[in-house]
Amino acid sequence: MKVTVLTGPQGSGKSTVMREEAIAQPGLYLFASPTHELIEEQVDAFKRDAPNLDLWPVHSKRGGKGKVAERLAVARDKLIADGARHAVILTTHDTMMGSDLSVFAGWHARIDEAPAAVQAGTFNISEMRTALKERFDLHSKPGHDWASLSLKGEKPSWKKLQKSLGAKELVEFYKQAANPARVFVRTPDWDATDDIDWFSIWSPLELAGFGSVQIAGSGYTSSVGYLGAKALFDDLLEFNEREVPVVRSSQPSISIHYYTDSHRGSTTFWGTPEGRLQIKHVCDHLSVTLPKASFWSGNPVVQNLMEHRLKGDLIMASAAGLNKHRNRQHCAIIFSGKATNADKGMMGVFGLDKDDIERSREDELIRQFVMRGAIRNPAFGGAYDIYVYEKVQADRLKGHFEDLLFANVELVPVTEAGLMKVRRKSDGPTEQEKAAKKADRNKKAADRQRAKRATDATAAGREVGKPGNPKLRTGSKTGIK
Repeated sequence: MKVTVLTGPQGSGKSTVMREEAIAQPGLYLFASPTHELIEEQVDAFKRDAPNLDLWPVHSKRGGKGKVAERLAVARDKLIADGARHAVILTTHDTMMGSDLSVFAGWHARIDEAPAAVQAGTFNISEMRTALKERFDLHSKPGHDWASLSLKGEKPSWKKLQKSLGAKELVEFYKQAANPARVFVRTPDWDATDDIDWFSIWSPLELAGFGSVQIAGSGYTSSVGYLGAKALFDDLLEFNEREVPVVRSSQPSISIHYYTDSHRGSTTFWGTPEGRLQIKHVCDHLSVTLPKASFWSGNPVVQNLMEHRLKGDLIMASAAGLNKHRNRQHCAIIFSGKATNADKGMMGVFGLDKDDIERSREDELIRQFVMRGAIRNPAFGGAYDIYVYEKVQADRLKGHFEDLLFANVELVPVTEAGLMKVRRKSDGPTEQEKAAKKADRNKKAADRQRAKRATDATAAGREVGKPGNPKLRTGSKTGIK
């Protein structure tokens, strides 16, 4: 199966290229975007460029009878019944990945931005083993650690599952497992173990019936979804990259501000009293630094501490593709997307390490987020300020900008916030502290040796600190003549 991937810098116009080609080349198209906001941006652009084109936006905010997946099928059936030859249905990634798209055979799939195609986790099944047996069949092969799942009967009610204490943390698992061959668990049998690793993966293979498939995303080829699809289905998928370049007419002055060079941020750390204190320091600084015409975001644990304290707009951290903030010159993204214990099973199957996960989740999200502002405009040549948590993130972002040929990028340490040299207790001592401790141990050992030699010399009748054999005592029997 062939998949075309439109690559290029954020803001290069990949979404525009897909839209313009869909207008110029008559056919039936299914567009999928990460959010309803981005869908509405595309709808407005389609209406502007092709007023007579038949458009069907289908998402939860649009309303209508039935579930979104059902409305998607209704829109398709209506277009087919009307004999439509040129039309576009627009929906979300979640709806696309959660629907049976076999009825769209022959259509053209256009996916804007990289979907969140992989989920992973681990849980103890000792109290829900019977329920899992009743709901799912396991399909395993001899000698394989992992088995795929298939749902028995109809899809469960997610609302009812969420009300169940035992299923509250497993709703995502149940949702993904409702799709055939989507979820894999590390056990050949429900009775073989109590602790289960699982992962789910959506791949473009689920669009095999479409006439053509395009994915537009600057970070798609480094996403976990792409890497997982390559690891599992490399012999079935052929990805062809097509670059959409951008030519800047002006060079902005970009300042990347960071708060610490002595520890890494994480949601686990920020959930502790020690970590919340560091976020408080960041929040105190941003509350007097960010102007009203700014945008900011972070992990939920960060948002909860910052909301109603910062000026500007709180937006989704994964604000990929949006253009509504491109006149703003200040943004802050206090975010961590590092690998967790829940990722270990999936990482082993895909052949990934912690750096792969961090680049895919953290680095790419930060890049997408900061490119929502004024620097998205190739003609912008003013000042642009970005605030991130740690120097590692600032360094990587600076390198990314230099790869995109931004000429004026500087790093700015925010020492006044008070956490630049703070280290987490779990990080242990620095290399400098280790060296000082080793030097102290060596000095104490040398002091003990000197004291021992002094004691031995005194006992032997030799002057302390003088080399040589001890003096002979009068009347001693040495046997020497």
